[in-house]
Amino acid sequence: MRTFGAVLLLTLFSIVSIAPGFCRASGPGEFRTTKMGLFQTVFSGDEGKSLAKGSPAVGVEFFRDAGGDIFRGYIRGRFGSSSGQQNFLDGTDKVLSPYTFYFAQGELGGMFFPVPRRESGTNLYLSGGGYVSYNQLSLSTSTTVNSLKTHQTSPGYGYSAAVGVEMLFGMSKKLLNFEMSYRQESAQLAGQTRFDLTGLTFCLSYGW
Repeated sequence: MRTFGAVLLLTLFSIVSIAPGFCRASGPGEFRTTKMGLFQTVFSGDEGKSLAKGSPAVGVEFFRDAGGDIFRGYIRGRFGSSSGQQNFLDGTDKVLSPYTFYFAQGELGGMFFPVPRRESGTNLYLSGGGYVSYNQLSLSTSTTVNSLKTHQTSPGYGYSAAVGVEMLFGMSKKLLNFEMSYRQESAQLAGQTRFDLTGLTFCLSYGW
C-alpha cells in the first residue's frame, strides 16, 4: 500500500505539472477546460482471469482539454479501487478469496465534436486515447493458495473509446459532463500474464 501511495502521488504531481502547458490556449478560437469527476468501472472478462465476478471499481478523475471547436486534445488522470470477493486461478484450480484492487492511470487522447462545440448549451463528443497504469491486487492473507501470489503489483496499458455529453451554463464557462467509455486493458496480475481489466466506465464530472 505504501508503494502504491508513492506512485499515486508521483502520477498526480506529473499530471498537475504538465497539464497547464499541455492545455494552454495558443491562438484565436482555442480554449481550455478543467474537470474533476467521479467514475465507476464495471469489469468484464473470463472468470478467474479478470475482475468480472467481483465488484465495480470507483474513483476520482482529473481531466484537462484544449483546442478548437471540432478537434481537441486532452490529458486525464484516474485513481480508483475495487473491493470484493471472487474466484482466482491458482494453477488449474479456482480459489475463492476476498480482494482489494487499487490503480492509478495516466491517459492522453483526442476529442471530436461532430457539431462544432459551443461555449453554452449542450455539446456531444466522441473521444479516444491510450493510457498506462499502475495496479496493485491483494488477496486475503487467510486464503490458502499454492502458486498464486496474494499480493502483486504490475504496470498496465490500454486504450479507451468514449461518447460524452457536456452541458455549459451560459458565459460562466461552468459545465457538467457525462461520459461513457469502453476501456481495454491488461496487466500481469493474479498469476496471469494478461489479467483482463477491460470494462465500461461511467463518469460524471464538474468543469470550469
